[in-house]
Amino acid sequence: QADEPTRRALAIRAARLLLHRAGRAREAFDRLLEATENDTDDTLHTLLVESAVAAGAGARLHEMLAERVDEAMDATVARTAMRARASLFERESQHSEAADLYQRLSGMSPNDDALKDAHRQALARAGRHQDLLSALDGALRRAKSEDEKVAIARERAKLWEGPLANRYEAIDAWKKLIALRPSDDEAVSYTHLRAHETVL
Repeated sequence: QADEPTRRALAIRAARLLLHRAGRAREAFDRLLEATENDTDDTLHTLLVESAVAAGAGARLHEMLAERVDEAMDATVARTAMRARASLFERESQHSEAADLYQRLSGMSPNDDALKDAHRQALARAGRHQDLLSALDGALRRAKSEDEKVAIARERAKLWEGPLANRYEAIDAWKKLIALRPSDDEAVSYTHLRAHETVL
C-alpha cells in the first residue's frame, strides 16, 4: 500500500491528466473531492477548485467545503477548506465573498502576510473601497519596516486619488508618505502638481 506522499503524487498526476482530456473534468472533480477529504495539501486543493470550475460544479464544491469547515476538528483542515472556497469565489468573480473569507482567515493566521494581501486585493476587486481603506490603515499601524510602511502608504494615497476621488485626502495621504520617505519622487511630484493647480 502506497504511503501518503505517494498517494498524493498519484492523485495530483491523475487529476492533471483528466483535466487535460475533453469531457473528463467531472471525473477529476469527483476524484479530487475524495482525495482532499483528509488531506490539506495546497496543490490538491488548487486542482480541486480548477476541476470544479471546469466541470460546472462550483455550487457542489461550495457546499462540501462549507461542511468541511463546520465539521473540522483541526484548525488546519478548516483553514485549507476556507482558502479553497475563497479561491473558488475569486474564480467565480464573487470578490466580496472572497474578501470576507480572507478576513476570517487573517484572523486565524494573523502573521500570514499573504492572506492580508489577498484580503486587500479582493476588497479592491469588489469595489469595497472604504473597507479597503480600513484594512490599509490597520496594515500601516502594524507595519514594521520603512519599505513596508511606504508601500502601504502609497497604496492608501492612490486609493484616495483614484477610486475614492477625494483630492484633499489624497494630498494629505501623499504628504504622509513624504513624512516617511522625503525623497519619494512620486509623492513629491504629486503634491507639487496639486499645489501648483491650487495657485492657478
